[in-house]
Amino acid sequence: MKDQRRPVSWTLALVIAAWAMCIGSGVVWIWMYKLTPGRSSSPPARWPEAVQLSRAGTTLIVTLHPMCSCSEATISELSRVLAAVPDPPAVYALFHDFGNDEQGRPIADVKRSALWRRLSSVPRVTTVVDPDGRIADRFGAETSGDVMAYSANGELLFHGGLTPARGHEGDSLGRERLLAVLRGRSPDKRNSPVFGCDLHDPTSQRPEPLPN
Repeated sequence: MKDQRRPVSWTLALVIAAWAMCIGSGVVWIWMYKLTPGRSSSPPARWPEAVQLSRAGTTLIVTLHPMCSCSEATISELSRVLAAVPDPPAVYALFHDFGNDEQGRPIADVKRSALWRRLSSVPRVTTVVDPDGRIADRFGAETSGDVMAYSANGELLFHGGLTPARGHEGDSLGRERLLAVLRGRSPDKRNSPVFGCDLHDPTSQRPEPLPN
């Protein structure tokens, strides 16, 4: 009588192997996505005079997609930076406002977003609604979570992201370089990759449900 157990065991082994390959491929894809930076900004070398934002001392610009969950980590890292310097700079957080959809409803209710509520409670940060991203365009921003630092005389000191990957907090070259600038030192580079959503794409993320 033939042994019927061997075909079953081989089938099970193949199923397990296929399942493991699928899981592994998914994990690799997720990490490739998390470690792929967004488009780099091209900020002007000097503070754009056409921007109606007052500048007093060193000033930071942070550009944000209101529905980008990746940028939660940016806010955390920005808060750490501001707490680590004795004289924190003024910060303008520009929230891209996509306007209304065909039914007249806001595509992204900026002032009710989780990012807006978090940043509104951070000292030295002024939250700004930026219709169609017009102010962010003046600073050449492309990706949510991009930070630009300008000196008191309007010179660009740094631009880039503060996180090591999309949605991840922790040590990063961007955070260290910005800290060096704010402490009056020269960093090894004055830019860093930005890990976040496309600032101009309303479909980059779906809004998270908000409490009533």
